[in-house]
Amino acid sequence: SQNWLWNSEYALTSNNVNRLLPQSSLNAGRQFGRAWRTGVSGTWHKANISLAFRDVSPNFAIPATANLTQLSLSDRRGLDFSISRDTLYGNFSGTYQLLQSDFRYSDRSHLVLHNVGLNWAKTFGQTTSVTFGVSEARTLTTNRSGQGLPNLPGEAAQRRFGVNGSVNQTISTEKLGSLNLGITGSRNWFRDRVNQNANNIISSAAINAGWNPKPFFQ
Repeated sequence: SQNWLWNSEYALTSNNVNRLLPQSSLNAGRQFGRAWRTGVSGTWHKANISLAFRDVSPNFAIPATANLTQLSLSDRRGLDFSISRDTLYGNFSGTYQLLQSDFRYSDRSHLVLHNVGLNWAKTFGQTTSVTFGVSEARTLTTNRSGQGLPNLPGEAAQRRFGVNGSVNQTISTEKLGSLNLGITGSRNWFRDRVNQNANNIISSAAINAGWNPKPFFQ
């Protein structure tokens, strides 16, 4: 379809972790890894959609290609989804990310991350822009000790919920150039059921300004 693009990639790596071994034992110190990803992106009913899946083995240590560099953390499996659409009431967008780690080992905690984000942005009169967003992230252990398994290191049960907003104003003059003024604020709630001492609430507010002077050199 002209509106959709399918992109896939596969990589294999070989790494000598100990080159000081005798020549006959070099293969014993060699680690092999693989990584692959596949995804589609396109437009459906005027909405931009992107969906991608990736899987990286534990021994993948060398980024074989530039596209896999950012997603080449070893022992990771994940799903990324994003959607956005422009309407008369502004731009609405959403993201979802699923990450799994250590799921190939029975003696480790199998960690799962769910990350959801919703955002709204609108420009008024081409000079004022307003954004508002909410996000929630949960990190859980799927093979918990309460399910009949022994106590595993790295057990997690965390949740973070956050809200953020910003207002930006652009003032343009013919002689001085343009002046950008902005106000941003956010608040995040973090809860950890395993370690109650890590619970916290963080609030932030900022005022920023930027001046883009009128160029005086051709």
